[in-house]
Amino acid sequence: MNLIDRYIAEVGKHLTLRNRADIQKEIHSTLQDMLEDQAGQAGREPDEAMLVKLLKEFGRPEDVAASYLPERQLIGPQLYPIFSLVCWVALPVLAAVLLIVTGIGVFTANLTPVALLKEIGQMLLQVGSALVSAFGSIVITFAILERVFGTKEIKTRVRVGKLEHMAGLTFQVEGEEKDWDPRDLPEVEDVEKFSIPGLVAEIVFTVIAILIFNFFPRIIGYGFLLNEHWTFLPLLSDTFFGYLPYLNGLWGLQIVLNLVLLRQGHWATTTRWLRFTLLVLGIILAAFMLAGPDLVASSAASISVAWPDLSSEAANILTLIPRILVKVALGLSILSSGVELLKILLHQVNRLNLPDKV
Repeated sequence: MNLIDRYIAEVGKHLTLRNRADIQKEIHSTLQDMLEDQAGQAGREPDEAMLVKLLKEFGRPEDVAASYLPERQLIGPQLYPIFSLVCWVALPVLAAVLLIVTGIGVFTANLTPVALLKEIGQMLLQVGSALVSAFGSIVITFAILERVFGTKEIKTRVRVGKLEHMAGLTFQVEGEEKDWDPRDLPEVEDVEKFSIPGLVAEIVFTVIAILIFNFFPRIIGYGFLLNEHWTFLPLLSDTFFGYLPYLNGLWGLQIVLNLVLLRQGHWATTTRWLRFTLLVLGIILAAFMLAGPDLVASSAASISVAWPDLSSEAANILTLIPRILVKVALGLSILSSGVELLKILLHQVNRLNLPDKV
C-alpha cells in the first residue's frame, strides 16, 4: 500500500460508517489530482518526498475527518445510526416477547373482568418499565462508547521517549507536539467484512437475554392455573443464577466488541483476537455449566405437587425435556465456538504465511 492508501485508511477510522466510502473516494481523488499538479509544476515524476509534503499540507487524518463531521453530541454521528437501528429493533422485539410471555399467563387465567383489567394494567406497567430500563441502558452504553471511541484521538501526556500507538490512543512526550509524519501511518490490513444485520441481531438478542435473566427471571418456567390462581414454577436452579455474573460479563463484552466492529466497518487483528479470547472464556464457562450441578430446578415431584391433576408420565416429560435442551444448547455452544476458534487461528496462520506487501 502506498502512502495515499494508508492516509485514506487512517481518515476512514474517524468517519461515520454511512458516509465513509464516499468521503474516502473524494479525498483519494483530490490527493491524486493535487499530486499530479505538483509533479507537473516541478517537471518531474511524483516521488515519496513530494507525497509526504502534500499530505503534511493536507492535514492530519483526524483533522481532515473532523471537517466532514457535525458538532459532537451525546451520541455522535459515527454511532447514532447504529444506536437508532439497535433501538428500533431491540425495543419492539423486547416488548413483543414480554407481552406474549406475560399475556399468556394473564389471559389463560379464569379472572373476573375487573381482575383481568387490573392484571393487564400491571402487565403493561411492567413492560413499560422494562422498555425504559432497556432504552436507558442502550443510551448509557452508546454514550460511553462515544467518549471512548470518539472521532478524535485521546491524547495523554506521559513520560516516554517516542510516540506509541495502543488501542487507538496516542501517548506523547511532554512538551511540544511532535511534527506529524505521513510515513508513520500504520499499514493497511487486509480487511474481512462481516454482516451488519448479523451483528445488530446479535446485539439485540444479547440485550434481551440480559434483561430477561436479570430482571424478569420469573417468566422462565412453568405457568398454569391452579384453584383459580395463576401458579408459576421456576425452571432454572440457583446454580444457574450463580453463573449469571459471568454470563453478564461475557455478554457485555460481546456487545461492546460488536459495537466497535460496527464503527470500524471490518475485522482487524485486535478485534479478531478479542473475539478469540471471548470464545475461549465462553467455552470454559459452558464446560463448567455442563459438567457442574443441575441447572434445572424443577423435578417430577415438585411439578406433581404444584399440579396434582397432571399424570406422573407428563410430569417426568416436563422434567426431562428442559434438562435435555439445556445440555444440547451448551454442547452446541461449545461446538460452534470451537469451530469459530479454528477459523480465527487458520486466518491468522494464513496471514503470517502471506508475503510482505511492497
